[in-house]
Amino acid sequence: MPFKHKFSFKEKLNITTEYLNGKIGFRESCRIYSISQHGLKDWIRLYNIFGTEGLKTGNTCTHYSDELKRMALGDYFNSCKSADAANLLKRCLLKKDLYGEDKKPVIRTGNGPQFISNLFEESYEGLNLYHERIPCRTPNKDAHIESFHSFFEDECIRIHEFNNFAHAYAEITKFMKRYNTKRLHSSLGYKAPEIFYELNKGEGIESMAIHL
Repeated sequence: MPFKHKFSFKEKLNITTEYLNGKIGFRESCRIYSISQHGLKDWIRLYNIFGTEGLKTGNTCTHYSDELKRMALGDYFNSCKSADAANLLKRCLLKKDLYGEDKKPVIRTGNGPQFISNLFEESYEGLNLYHERIPCRTPNKDAHIESFHSFFEDECIRIHEFNNFAHAYAEITKFMKRYNTKRLHSSLGYKAPEIFYELNKGEGIESMAIHL
């Protein structure tokens, strides 16, 4: 379907707010209104930064300070160590009341340095867990989380201009809340999780929300 090249201010505002209010999914909005994903991302970003006035102007370039770039790179390369991954395993088992259980879930990960370290190996063996690493260059083996990462990038990271890490954390938290409650999911018949849960809570449906 060809993309529509010209949208009025009112059309931009209606499409943007319809998505932000959880009435329609991101990709579904692009399909219905014949707009490119890049275009809708720009509208959402401009609306979040400048409000309705942002939709009356052309696209603006995003500029980050050298200091913020250095902080981001430092955080990226040092954010998750083997000890962090090992501690996360313990917290997950405690949260799910599985710490003292004989039957525990299989842990599937990629092949990052955190997951092939001796410390991580000692941790999962000490917790009586089976660790399964996916083969290299096979993201399809982790299809569910890869799909989530795609939505997370499209609907959160790319549409915001973060001023600092506190701002990023706040926006990511809002995205996660919306993802877990308001966002339409194709796997739920294009229903929001909170609506799907209410319709099916008598059928033994449990919450499977992804939390920070």
